Amino acid sequence: MELAGLYQKVFQACIDFAVYQKKNIREHVEGALPLLEEFSDVFLGEQMEETGGEDYQYLQMVWMDILKDIALGLKENDRILLEDTVEYGLKVFLELFFEEQELKELKEACVVR
Repeated sequence: MELAGLYQKVFQACIDFAVYQKKNIREHVEGALPLLEEFSDVFLGEQMEETGGEDYQYLQMVWMDILKDIALGLKENDRILLEDTVEYGLKVFLELFFEEQELKELKEACVVR
């Protein structure tokens, strides 16, 4: 699972709509779907479930809510829902899996492009 690559795609989408006012969030999300699916398979898989507790179950519920919002945003072609979900749900959730220095490096790599 290439979590860093997924995070960079998500962060780049945030830069595009927040800084450059691009309205192509749908394309960003659709392009990230294979990585989101791969992450979901790992995160929701049996191995993770065996090591988790109540905190892990809570994170699973949060992840499922994020995926539901993404699916609804795509289905309804709701750009605002997608932007909010990516910025305040997906990006923040993925940041849980990185150390502060890693996040800084990933973000800098996106900005330098």
